[in-house]
Amino acid sequence: MLTKQKIAEIIEHIKNKANPKAMYMFGSYAYGQPHEDSDLDLLVVNAKVINKRKELYNMVKDLISPDYSLDVLLLSEEEFNNKKNEGWLVMKEILEKGISLNVK
Repeated sequence: MLTKQKIAEIIEHIKNKANPKAMYMFGSYAYGQPHEDSDLDLLVVNAKVINKRKELYNMVKDLISPDYSLDVLLLSEEEFNNKKNEGWLVMKEILEKGISLNVK
């Protein structure tokens, strides 16, 4: 399992790489119920996303480790707002139960 310090380091790394407009942690770590096989679930919202695969790779390539699993959802601000307005269930869960992270 990830320590709070390691989670903070991962979040800081992604903030520095992505310069996001918003970031959320969701899933078992956010809900205080992580277990040995839990992954760290993060939503990263950028102003614009040109090449999602490349941007995700550049954001997390230095974080890849056999010691933990990381699941990052990258959305543009427009995609984020559309998914929110469409009532996308994953987005609803993130906004209702997730933790909004300080991106400044």
